[in-house]
Amino acid sequence: MNVNFVNRFSHRKTIVEMKIKTNHISAVILTGILATVSPLVVLAQLSPKANLDSATACYTSGRFADALGYYDQVLKNGKESYELYFNMGNTAFRLNELAQAVWFYEKALRLKPGDEDATFNLGLINSRITDKIDQVPLLFYERWWRSFVNLFPPDTWSMVSLILLSLTGASLLLFFQAGYMWQRKTGFWLSLTFGVLLVFSISFAWKGTQRIMNHNEAIIFATTVTAKSSPDASAVDLFVLHEGTKVGINDQIGEWLRIKIANGSVGWIKEKSLKRL
Repeated sequence: MNVNFVNRFSHRKTIVEMKIKTNHISAVILTGILATVSPLVVLAQLSPKANLDSATACYTSGRFADALGYYDQVLKNGKESYELYFNMGNTAFRLNELAQAVWFYEKALRLKPGDEDATFNLGLINSRITDKIDQVPLLFYERWWRSFVNLFPPDTWSMVSLILLSLTGASLLLFFQAGYMWQRKTGFWLSLTFGVLLVFSISFAWKGTQRIMNHNEAIIFATTVTAKSSPDASAVDLFVLHEGTKVGINDQIGEWLRIKIANGSVGWIKEKSLKRL
């Protein structure tokens, strides 16, 4: 796809109704205040809404480090959303912090799987990191399953499950209460169809929730790290990874983690080398 990175690298709306296009006068005033007041003092005193507005003002004026600081304060206050992580990914990219940008986009996609903008930006950043690892091809049913799980966030799949549960119940009621045979047959087949769909939707919701809750994936944050054959600094070197690479975590012994990369290779690295998703 021949699309310029900057053109598609959009700054999105965040959780507390924050817009990138704010009132010009208020944005100028806020930017001036932020330029003269210590960011640490401001961070400690602002509400989540004010932090988001401050982040917007900093981002539009090119003060990306300050913008990321305000966004981070929102996270520390317990506010989390796809939009917030997306904006943090954009801001980290502007600072050329590629590992951080990858981590933020991955977090955004956990909350909103399959989002076109986050997937696009993440793909462009992955093209810039050092490691180019070929992924082990998925079997057709694994691709099918993953595509359905990523079709909606877990909350949406849960709502779909409630709707299907109601439809299944209504169909069963029709089956047991109908006075004509054709009505009972219709109720039977509808209840069977909705019941099967219900099982699948519950499975998709559970799998999506499990992916968000589990911390068995991580992003390499060290500039370079050498994977070992065992959890020992003197063990045999297996391969070298660079910042921004995504890994899976299979086991842990003390400060050592057993990781697996996209091509199926496994090795041991120290926990301080990465950041869990």
